[in-house]
Amino acid sequence: MPSTDPAYAVQKGVYTALTTHADMVAAFTTWSDGTVRVYDRVPSDTATGKITAKFPYLTIGEDQIIGQTNQNTDLSEVFVKVEVWSRPVTGSKLEVKAIAGAVRTALARDFDLSGFGIGGFEHHNTMFRREPDGITERAIVTIRLIVGPSWSLTY
Repeated sequence: MPSTDPAYAVQKGVYTALTTHADMVAAFTTWSDGTVRVYDRVPSDTATGKITAKFPYLTIGEDQIIGQTNQNTDLSEVFVKVEVWSRPVTGSKLEVKAIAGAVRTALARDFDLSGFGIGGFEHHNTMFRREPDGITERAIVTIRLIVGPSWSLTY
């Protein structure tokens, strides 16, 4: 699906990077069954609304694209939030922090964006918090990418 807007390519690329990177698989093997679960929409019971996904899991959250298009370039600054959700048996934040670190590692490299290229990467920030239910831990990892058509990033 060719597009001049990188939103679709970025979400697909982030999903693939998260589900295939060795550090992600290792983190989910240490803290779970080795299956890296990444959702756009978290599975839930339609009658009760209760989440049915097995913890830990990731969601690809909000993203923002800021265009930098002019007569010479067609670059975009893309902010992507990846959320780590955990309900550790021990109550420790170690699980969510280890997986958040693996998210940073998985995305701090050149990964496939289907027709786009990554001209820059920055870990913007990571926030850790305990959810109001008192048992769910969450990390929000925000990354910043400079993205452009593949041809615009090769000189």
